[in-house]
Amino acid sequence: MDLLLYADAKFRHYRRIFRRWELFKSEVDAYTRRWVSYAEQLSRTVREQSGLPLITEADPLSNTEWIDPDGLAVFVVNCQLAIGQRPLCLGPDGRSLEIGGTTMAHAAAEDPIQRSLKLLRVLCDKRETLDSLHPQAEALRHLAKYLLRELDRLRRSSKLPGGCRLARL
Repeated sequence: MDLLLYADAKFRHYRRIFRRWELFKSEVDAYTRRWVSYAEQLSRTVREQSGLPLITEADPLSNTEWIDPDGLAVFVVNCQLAIGQRPLCLGPDGRSLEIGGTTMAHAAAEDPIQRSLKLLRVLCDKRETLDSLHPQAEALRHLAKYLLRELDRLRRSSKLPGGCRLARL
């Protein structure tokens, strides 16, 4: 895109839509940061309460004990958002946690795995963060709809500067 035409459109012709677009981008970034912060908090909780050491570069199929708290935090967030995913299962020997065949935790005994499984069930059932972030998602959805309507209106109009036309992708 020609930067001169972009600047002309941004500062002379379509200030409102560009302001709304910038607001939308910053709100999406802030919303995403809140979810990432929440996932990091979940990861810390899983790591601290499981009693298992953090997964390292070592072979995940080895007999050493380990847990992947980041992967399990993503699992919890997906559960809370009702995003379809494979269920969390105990491994065949009861000493590992698996999601869709991928081992997420391994222990020498069943107790740390049972403790982790119980913790993950409790975390999946928590709704406070989800409920607090839902209204913000609705506001973002409405702003996105507004921007789409405005862009569609601009695309159909022939009043673009420099004889430009917007093409629908």
